[in-house]
Amino acid sequence: MARHKPIRVPSPAFERFLTAPRPSPRLPVRDAALLAIDLETTGLKARSDMILSIGAVEVRRGLVEVGTAFHQVVRPDDAALPAETGATIHGLGHDRLAEGVPLPVALDHLWEALAGKALIAHGAALERAFLDRACRRLYGERFKAPVVDTLTVEQRRPAQRRDGGTGQGGLRLDAVRRRYGLPRYRAHHALSDALACAELFLAQVAHAGDAPLLKRFLS
Repeated sequence: MARHKPIRVPSPAFERFLTAPRPSPRLPVRDAALLAIDLETTGLKARSDMILSIGAVEVRRGLVEVGTAFHQVVRPDDAALPAETGATIHGLGHDRLAEGVPLPVALDHLWEALAGKALIAHGAALERAFLDRACRRLYGERFKAPVVDTLTVEQRRPAQRRDGGTGQGGLRLDAVRRRYGLPRYRAHHALSDALACAELFLAQVAHAGDAPLLKRFLS
């Protein structure tokens, strides 16, 4: 595949994200600013697939700050978007996608929210890959942020194997939430998945014991 040259979209929001002080790994989790995010995409390959929507919500003082939640549908810049990709999996048909915002606009909202925070995601390698691809293409920069992967946190649990979490699908977001007694939410919607991930993280922190430090959860 041909390598795309950076478009170099000017983005003060991205510059503020790059220069904002990051939370210290030595902070207690309750004192750290975090942002749970989820990306819905056309597939799992960051080099060829596209971001369809972004959902995010802040976590502060051991609480999910629901009032900070946002959801952005992204208007694709590729006319070859398969008709079934958004509608059947994410509930995003072509009409809904056409009403979305361009990716740089959606990302600016994300950079403003993520500045100075650690990112939380479930299976964060996907979010990292797509955000890194977008940053390289739009700004000629790497995506860099402290990351908490709730899937990795769960894999590290000593009791995880005894709980049967390594079975087929046992590490999916919904399956892990059930082990903590958390309710089931609609899947494959960026905002509900971000909220679900934020709640799962707080359950994992509570399970970890007294005042754990952020570094215990960083991937």
